[in-house]
Amino acid sequence: MIILGSGNMATNLAHAFTKAGVRIDCIYSRTLEHARELAEQVGVEHYTDSLEVVRSSLQKLTENQVVLYCLKDSVLGEVLEQIDAPEALHLHTAGSMGVEVFDGKNKPHAGVLYPFQTLSKQRVLDFTELPLFVEALDPKDLPEIESLAKQISHKVYPADSETRRRLHVAGVFANNFANCMYAIASEVLRPTGLPEDVLLSLIDETAAKVHTMSARQAQTGPAKRSDNNVMSKHLELLADPELQEIYKLVSKNISEHA
Repeated sequence: MIILGSGNMATNLAHAFTKAGVRIDCIYSRTLEHARELAEQVGVEHYTDSLEVVRSSLQKLTENQVVLYCLKDSVLGEVLEQIDAPEALHLHTAGSMGVEVFDGKNKPHAGVLYPFQTLSKQRVLDFTELPLFVEALDPKDLPEIESLAKQISHKVYPADSETRRRLHVAGVFANNFANCMYAIASEVLRPTGLPEDVLLSLIDETAAKVHTMSARQAQTGPAKRSDNNVMSKHLELLADPELQEIYKLVSKNISEHA
């Protein structure tokens, strides 16, 4: 396996595949120091910031060639044009990018391996119970992609590009937007002088509840009970027009689905 990338996705997948006993032959990053750091973490000897070196490495591998593209959507197409290895299995890891990105790139064996999780370099996760969604450009390659995915996770699901795009949007709401709300909550709290960690038990319980009931059932608060008096006081306290607009829009959605 050759991993292209050294960021959050590449770091977590490199650790997961190394733990599963999958051999990583080379790690590429546009920043050589980043490639070196990740290679040292997972015990990989070869690392580079040159796609020419990647091409050379692929020529030396004779079987079971897998190229894992852990790259930004904006550069994936450009890099695909520079990698010529038609016998290898080429996999990108993006939720929002379709499998058709491989069309016309001389990569008949290609697909997607998409981990549905928020990932950070500083926090390497155990992938065994993490959902992985897979797709193949040619359906005949799907069993091989599933087999590879099952080496690191017990939860592997086929999902076409449209399904993954919708899943990715759902993830933005569930993770990115929720995390943005945590950040806003911390900012609202800051003038009080209280430590931010007083929010943690509330955050933890909010997440725990949706393991046993639907999110709509778990909803509480002034918008849920249509307490306009409390909401008006909150809006006065916020003062910032942008935060007021966020408060009003989210409260409206809660009230309409109460």
